[in-house]
Amino acid sequence: MLEFVDVEYYYDSDMPGATPALRDINLKIEDGEFVGIIGHTGSGKSTLVQHMNGLLNPTKGKYIYDGTVIDAKSGNLKELRAKVGLVFQYPEHQLFEATVLEDVCFGPKNMGLTDDECKKRAVEALDKVGVDAKYYDASPFELSGGQKRRVAIAGVLAMSPRVLVLDEPTAGLDPEGRHDLLNMLKTLNDEGMTIVLVSHSMDDVAKYARRLVVIDNAYIAFDGTPTEVFSHKSELVNMGLNVPQITGIMQSLKSNGFDVDDTLFDVDAAAESIMKCLDRK
Repeated sequence: MLEFVDVEYYYDSDMPGATPALRDINLKIEDGEFVGIIGHTGSGKSTLVQHMNGLLNPTKGKYIYDGTVIDAKSGNLKELRAKVGLVFQYPEHQLFEATVLEDVCFGPKNMGLTDDECKKRAVEALDKVGVDAKYYDASPFELSGGQKRRVAIAGVLAMSPRVLVLDEPTAGLDPEGRHDLLNMLKTLNDEGMTIVLVSHSMDDVAKYARRLVVIDNAYIAFDGTPTEVFSHKSELVNMGLNVPQITGIMQSLKSNGFDVDDTLFDVDAAAESIMKCLDRK
């Protein structure tokens, strides 16, 4: 379990008038959850997820993983990072080895595993993300953007994390690549891995996440199911966000007198609600 207790974080905290990037953060993420984190640019969501594997440490308050307070002074960051994997936006920028297989082996090697175990983990991770064996000896820099993204994620998965935190992982991908990547995350979650997904796409988080956390001006504004969070359309719009496209259509129909369910964000469910409404007329 990940837990934030009264966390505040300041960049340049020793400077006069420093503004908090996070303020009064109290949050628990249980094992096996799929959590979406949304917020406008500069809201604090990337700062929040960088605490999750110890890249940043709270200025005030506590961050706790599995009952252990994480503190740079206590020397438990290496253990944390083996359990909580963080994938940055444009993770292909992290690729640097000569071949795909060598790149994915890098993390396990740093954990002190044998060459055979490193290769075993790398092959398993590449298989999970759908990278064919014919690419193992290829340079990662010769791959397509979507393939590079998969290899970078495989490099994190090869360390066998229990939690996978991803900061805008679909940025720059075409619709097919985005669909494939998100379905892969759903599969990992179905297998028991905790997924924390930062995204600007309301449609993506509505479809895949079972819980949403909304960050606004360093605070947690909302925390609940997608249905609960997207019921706050006017507040989200004031924060520079919106609701999923389908939800917006259903809310417009509702406001124009159609007896439809305006909390829906699934196309098939929305179509069924509209058909029932028309049948009643």
